[in-house]
Amino acid sequence: TIDISPDSMIRCDCCGSMNKNKFLAGIVNVSSTSNFPSVRQKRETTQQVQRLAPVDTWPAVKETCPKCGAKEVRYTTLQLRSADEGTTLFY
Repeated sequence: TIDISPDSMIRCDCCGSMNKNKFLAGIVNVSSTSNFPSVRQKRETTQQVQRLAPVDTWPAVKETCPKCGAKEVRYTTLQLRSADEGTTLFY
């Protein structure tokens, strides 16, 4: 085996001959932070689709709607943010 070396000449371990080091010639590694996104970035780009159940299956409470005056209001909740934050309420 021949070790990777920054030297221009390398010695063969088997026969001892000196040879021009061609292993590293022309190899260029270019990277940026976008090549290595963090776990948080990966998690943020992966979104789960949450669908609401039909409105007629939502729980109802006897409360007057301030917009339309209906005597009964239906609602449901979803956990849209992290677990340490409250649920989101849909009317």
